[in-house]
Amino acid sequence: MLDSFDNYFLNESGDPARADLLAAYREALPLFALFTVSSPGLKPLLEAELPPELRAAAPVRVVGDPVETPAAARDFESLPHRLHPGRWGGHWRAWRELREHRAQRRQARQLMWFGNHGSAYATGGMAELERLLPMLEAASRRQPLRLTVVSNSEQRYRELLGRAAFPHRYRPWDRLHFLSLLGEQDLVLLPARMTAFTMAKSNNRMLLALAQGVPVMADPLPDYQPWRAFCALDEWDRLAEHIVDPAPLATRARAAMPAIERDYSTRAIAAQWREALQAPAAR
Repeated sequence: MLDSFDNYFLNESGDPARADLLAAYREALPLFALFTVSSPGLKPLLEAELPPELRAAAPVRVVGDPVETPAAARDFESLPHRLHPGRWGGHWRAWRELREHRAQRRQARQLMWFGNHGSAYATGGMAELERLLPMLEAASRRQPLRLTVVSNSEQRYRELLGRAAFPHRYRPWDRLHFLSLLGEQDLVLLPARMTAFTMAKSNNRMLLALAQGVPVMADPLPDYQPWRAFCALDEWDRLAEHIVDPAPLATRARAAMPAIERDYSTRAIAAQWREALQAPAAR
């Protein structure tokens, strides 16, 4: 079985080493009897790489990403593991961070962008924030705000936001405490211009926020479109308006929570995997 969750066939930089890797990847595809992808947008891209006879014998199935919440995350580890003394320092820092965040939230709107800083083989990532900076600077003159960037490259953050004329900060990705911080944001920003890479991205980041009732502004990627009623898609001209008053978007976000629990909980996604793995083998 091959599970794919990105368009790994891209090589926008023309890297010869990656070209060799992709050639080996394509050569190995006939070894698999089952293919799964994490988003509908990724399905035709993988299908296009499969020989016709393989595509007919091993159809590509879509199995979504489970949406984690603080409660669901507790199911992944035992209580002794979660409370291991080796984690006490991290828990203490996270508690102080959350306390500071709540104090700041009484003074300024708390905004967040989170994700991988970027990829060597495709454009996107943190660089997508660049086009929002002038709008955020203008909005900050109407409404105090602070942007938190959660990612895996502080260097890239400093390159992009080092001169931004509004309050901002960087926080490294922290699996144990990220969801708690996410749940206390006023607005999550997910800019992503349509490219061969982003068109295949799943709705996971958007649903992580909506699952906690956090408002989201995003670009209209294919896998985001079914959730248009619960967020602001392609409304960057209204960014300042949503920052000043995020309450209407928060109401829409909370309305998405039952559907997310029904279709994207760990239980729901486990059922999708069971169905995929138990399907009769075609070859």
